[in-house]
Amino acid sequence: ELPVDELADAALDRAERLGATHADFRLHSKHSGWRVLRDADVDTASDTTAIGMSVRVVYRGAWGFAADVTLT
Repeated sequence: ELPVDELADAALDRAERLGATHADFRLHSKHSGWRVLRDADVDTASDTTAIGMSVRVVYRGAWGFAADVTLT
């Protein structure tokens, strides 16, 4: 269970307190999987999930963007 609401609230609150006139928060999750077959049998299998977040703001008329995979 990801703390999405808490992360979004913290990011958007901070942007507002620092004077951003616009801010949006995004959380992205990407699942990838692959299989290697040998003679119609599964030889190797892998499943991975990558999660990241980003914040985009407008501050003093300029766009800013930050992203990270550390969900803090």
